[in-house]
Amino acid sequence: MLLLLVPVIDFCLTKVLMCDPETSYTSLQLQWASKANCIQRRGRAGRVSDGRAYHLVTKDFFMQLSKFSIPEMERCPLDLVVLNVKRLDIGEPKAILGLALDPPALDDIEQTVLKLKEIGALTSLDMEVLNPHDGQLTFLGHVMAELPIDVRLGKLILLGHVFGLLEACMIISASLSMKCFFSTPFRAHLEAYRSVI
Repeated sequence: MLLLLVPVIDFCLTKVLMCDPETSYTSLQLQWASKANCIQRRGRAGRVSDGRAYHLVTKDFFMQLSKFSIPEMERCPLDLVVLNVKRLDIGEPKAILGLALDPPALDDIEQTVLKLKEIGALTSLDMEVLNPHDGQLTFLGHVMAELPIDVRLGKLILLGHVFGLLEACMIISASLSMKCFFSTPFRAHLEAYRSVI
């Protein structure tokens, strides 16, 4: 029986969903992978045949990589997660998200619920009782849960549709969802990548 040698060439880089704290804009950004990710990639070659993994970093640098990557729930805003929990109607968001393997901070969940109430995605009442940590999902909240963008920008687009200004509101939301492109010099991302290596 002939075994094929399948090499995996790993640059130890991965794209992860990150959130800009200033604009709440989430995007895929290139970062160094964790050791767990590198081990998983090495396992892919071994499942198919006799595989080997070649990590294109020094051994010292590989030892400095973090053991595990940060969970997405701790990297990104919880707006859409809380809206999806409310859409499933399985309980109070703080209680449900507290059961996660890597739960977010309870203060972050409470702040997210308050933010969703201010936007109009949640009501202040839950089962006709005033509840500061929970609320009923509104029609606006149902629609915003379907949109893959920040909830404030989703509300802007919905109001633009209602008032017949959809195209202008989409342009405004597109410009608000990214960092200022005037402040990023040409080839800045390439130079930043070269300086890391």
